[in-house]
Amino acid sequence: MAAKCTAFLRPTASPQAALVFNTTQSPPADWPTVSGIDAANAQLGHALGWVCEIRADAVVVLNPLGEGVYRAKLPALDEAWLHQARSTESVAIYLVAAAGAEGPAEALIGERAQRAPIPGATVRAGIVEGFGAMPTVGRNEPCPCGSGRKYKKCHGAGS
Repeated sequence: MAAKCTAFLRPTASPQAALVFNTTQSPPADWPTVSGIDAANAQLGHALGWVCEIRADAVVVLNPLGEGVYRAKLPALDEAWLHQARSTESVAIYLVAAAGAEGPAEALIGERAQRAPIPGATVRAGIVEGFGAMPTVGRNEPCPCGSGRKYKKCHGAGS
């Protein structure tokens, strides 16, 4: 099932990578929950056996059986976020009921957590090999930058 995903750094003493999934899908019954205004900064428990996989085009949360339970188009991931995810090998995951709310991820978590506990856990992170690598493109194929021009007339000019 698809979900909308937002990436952000948790405002801890040493910022930690986190993702918010807006979804209508029910969370697993054994997931820890957080509540209160400081939910984004809370100590989260580990969701044993769960993995967050950062793929070329999507973020997938896999259950212990390897099934993609939550999947979303890859949000913007800055270098600080990727550095934290790689160095700590874990990502804080928050699941919030989709209700069309927009705004900063921390504010969204805090607002939802004020009303009731929301599912939140730290899961092992996996960043697939080749993430962010430029695809191999033929001279006469469309440029991967999305300009609509042939590669040889765009980013391949001069090579």
